[in-house]
Amino acid sequence: MAYKALYRKYRPESFDSVVGQKAIIKTLQNIVRENRISHAYLFSGPRGTGKTSIAKIFAKAINCINQKDGTPCGECDVCKLIKEEQTNDIIEIDAASNNGVDEIRELKSKINLVPTTCKYKVYIIDEVHMLSIGAFNALLKTLEEPPRHVVFILATTEMHKLPLTIISRCQNFNFIKITEDQMKIRLDYIALQENIIIEEDAIYEISKVSDGGMRDAIGLLEQLGSFTNNNITLNDVELLSSSVSRTEIANIIANIIDSNIEEMFKKVSDFYQNGKDFIKISEDMIIFLKDILLFKKAANYFVSKSTYDINKYNKLISKFDANTVYKYINEINKTISDIKISSHPKIIFEISLLKLIDFNSNVKPEETNISHSNQILSEKEKIAENKEIEKIAENKEIEKNEFLPIEVEQKFEAESKVGNQPYVIIDQEKDIKDVIKDEKETNVETADILPFIKIPLYKKILINNTLALAKKELLFDVKNKCGQLKTFLINKDFKQAATTLLDGKVVGVSENNIIYVFPYDVLVEKADATMDEIELLITNISGIKYKIVNITEDVWLEVRPYYIKLMKENNQIPLLPEVDIKMLKKSLKNKKKSKEVEDAINILGEDLIEIK
Repeated sequence: MAYKALYRKYRPESFDSVVGQKAIIKTLQNIVRENRISHAYLFSGPRGTGKTSIAKIFAKAINCINQKDGTPCGECDVCKLIKEEQTNDIIEIDAASNNGVDEIRELKSKINLVPTTCKYKVYIIDEVHMLSIGAFNALLKTLEEPPRHVVFILATTEMHKLPLTIISRCQNFNFIKITEDQMKIRLDYIALQENIIIEEDAIYEISKVSDGGMRDAIGLLEQLGSFTNNNITLNDVELLSSSVSRTEIANIIANIIDSNIEEMFKKVSDFYQNGKDFIKISEDMIIFLKDILLFKKAANYFVSKSTYDINKYNKLISKFDANTVYKYINEINKTISDIKISSHPKIIFEISLLKLIDFNSNVKPEETNISHSNQILSEKEKIAENKEIEKIAENKEIEKNEFLPIEVEQKFEAESKVGNQPYVIIDQEKDIKDVIKDEKETNVETADILPFIKIPLYKKILINNTLALAKKELLFDVKNKCGQLKTFLINKDFKQAATTLLDGKVVGVSENNIIYVFPYDVLVEKADATMDEIELLITNISGIKYKIVNITEDVWLEVRPYYIKLMKENNQIPLLPEVDIKMLKKSLKNKKKSKEVEDAINILGEDLIEIK
């Protein structure tokens, strides 16, 4: 008999042998048990999570003569024919290679033929998102009203690429990634059956590298068995998967803390020569730092859930404070984004490590001179202040990444007073000089707002006014409505705006404004450049015309505690005069570089000003 790959050899034959997906399995079993067979099902989720396997089991279950409790018996003639692939009534189609209109038309021409051996003729269309627009259109009517003896099962890893007309005609099942513990149980079983000796740490490493894909995990296990003659160690997994051991990650971080640049760069060169993936190394560093943070915050919980002994890194952990860990994670997160778009990943990674060393040196008193003593004291006070704010936030059950919306009874209107000045709206007829003059003559010291944040003044004002009038119910409402963003990915008018918004999240909402947070500066710039399309898309989704201010997560992490403290001290946030930036930009056209233009740059930021 020809050799069969392990992932095919151990493909589940019944619902009981499927790893994970308990909710989906239970639902499908109930459907079979109660004989409530629909005409079309859509299975979506990450690769290697059991979509095709469950589709085949379900096809067997609805045709089984002796099914029990929704599970195929595996012994009847129909089950055997399906298992041995000797029936023409279960048709599996690969949409990646059969994605044209002609293939779908051929399917439609045969669909009315009654099944020969089974009760239902089942069409399993894998990677259905690969079908062309014409093929989708040809399939629509058949998918909605097929003959009574036909069942469609569509499987995809990219549901957002499917037309809504297809999705709405199917029962949808969303598959989730397989957990590491679930993978370990299955890999242990396969290793035992195949006489493979494998270390427990090696199994967990395979599970981690596979990122929730059972097929990937079994494939890597098979490859390792061939490489090691069925005697697998953790080092073998790291070598074959191009991953880096936790010990090496800890050594890199220790070299950063100790400012040991020579040893650190030597290790980076070794990684480069051995073909290691710097994105993967960066991700592993974030995971390790997260583990350190969790161990510091909740040691008992971490120990009960961890798959390794973190105590052997106690010496390294003792050198960290939480604030430094947060800085490290933010910087490494930015590095991952930079590496993805760079043709020189090693250089980007090395520069990032040097930045981390600078972070570390800034908090060491012995490395600073007397002239910086006030700055050090200020930094310590800021850390203590942030800790106090975090404590307040915990007591009020404030979510980590969301600002606690503040209930304010009075509604914000154009005639609202800020100090003794009205809310400023720029008239289209006004000259740029009038615009700047009005801004300067207000009694509110807007120039001093959020001085520790380097973003344009108009963004600071919008952030301030949004949080002053933010409401929790508005935040929840906008968040829920933003769940529809994926459906706009196939809309030619809003595709770019939806793609951009899906990279960020809403953190604050008032009746007029939204604060949108993105992980990287480049995404904020992209959002600002397409602001008109984004605001129009949000209007279509919510039915309300909002102003949107885009900022990075780093800015939000500094702004949020500041306003929590402000609310605690004053019980309110003062409103500030806003500038209509669209009118201001319009006024700037064809203006020479002048004092007025420089003032406008201070308000809008240099990136938004183009002098012709």
